[in-house]
Amino acid sequence: MKIRSRIHATTANILLRLFPLFTPDKVYIARRTVLRHGTEIGSGTRINGAAFVRGNGSLLIGNYCAMGHDIRFITSNHEVGSVAMQYQLQCRLGLSPVYAGRRNIKIGHGVWIGDRVMVMPGVTVGNGAVIGAGAIVTKNVDAYSLVAGCPAHRIGDRFDGRVAAAIDSTAWWTWSEGRMKSASAFFGANFTALPVDDALQLIVEICGHTDHEAT
Repeated sequence: MKIRSRIHATTANILLRLFPLFTPDKVYIARRTVLRHGTEIGSGTRINGAAFVRGNGSLLIGNYCAMGHDIRFITSNHEVGSVAMQYQLQCRLGLSPVYAGRRNIKIGHGVWIGDRVMVMPGVTVGNGAVIGAGAIVTKNVDAYSLVAGCPAHRIGDRFDGRVAAAIDSTAWWTWSEGRMKSASAFFGANFTALPVDDALQLIVEICGHTDHEAT
């Protein structure tokens, strides 16, 4: 789903005041979400509670992400070098509002973002990362890492590095649902609990060759 223009964003937001949105590519966006033009949401992603996108930059969200309630994405900031930082005052003075530049946000595939998270301008979140509820994300988040806190900091990793790399190499988020169903053992496995060698073997058996199977 792509919000290409201000008109498209306005139309979507009017509808979202009343109803959640469902798209043909199985995106779900909860009622009362506010979107901006320049937002792109990948297939299968679910925004399960009202989210808010603001700023002049773009927001790119990957496939099959899971998002909680009251999430904020901020894609630009005020220019703190200006004497007056209020945009309306600058306009009344005959000046153009000064922004601190567009700083796009990119969320990878298969990311889980908890309730009341705030993602700040310029942040990139890697595939498979988990962001704990209430976190304020001011820096990039590594793939398959666990972050939490204000500001968010790394508290761990979901998997052993070799397992994470093998999972990532499958690019499962590009598969059809038919292929996903046929690989149900892959999606049903607990890769945190499995020994590393067993996890790597399972990935190879179900998904085929990976670049990391021999490491």
